[in-house]
Amino acid sequence: MDEGIPHLARFRLLRGLWSEHIDAHRDSAATWIANTRRELQGNPGRPFSDAGKVLLRLVDELGVSPEEIGTLARWVAFETIFGVLYRLDEPDLAEDNVPEMLQEQLPSWLLVEVTGRDLVPTGRTLVGLHEDLLGVDPSGRDGRPELPVE
Repeated sequence: MDEGIPHLARFRLLRGLWSEHIDAHRDSAATWIANTRRELQGNPGRPFSDAGKVLLRLVDELGVSPEEIGTLARWVAFETIFGVLYRLDEPDLAEDNVPEMLQEQLPSWLLVEVTGRDLVPTGRTLVGLHEDLLGVDPSGRDGRPELPVE
């Protein structure tokens, strides 16, 4: 707190991303695969139905287990969240094909810590979140798989 860094806000955000959006893909793979199957039966043209069809082909025709699919989905979720957090800090203006003379005029963003129900800004910003994402893995393994007991 003395450093002016919102440690608790960083922890809450990053840990919540792990539990709700990274590990959840692994931990509930059988459920979301079954939901995908049911949703495709009811609406085969729904958004991302092509991905759902590939998912079901992996399970039904190739015998990939829900646990394996959950592991892959967990990794994709991590990579996506890491990318979003990185983009929050490091907008790549060159990649956006923005001429250098216009780059200063472009809007950007800032993630700010707030407190209370009235969302009062503390004046502290959350930066470098992508740098800490692996380190708040609830398993303590920084995204590494659980090693088999030998």
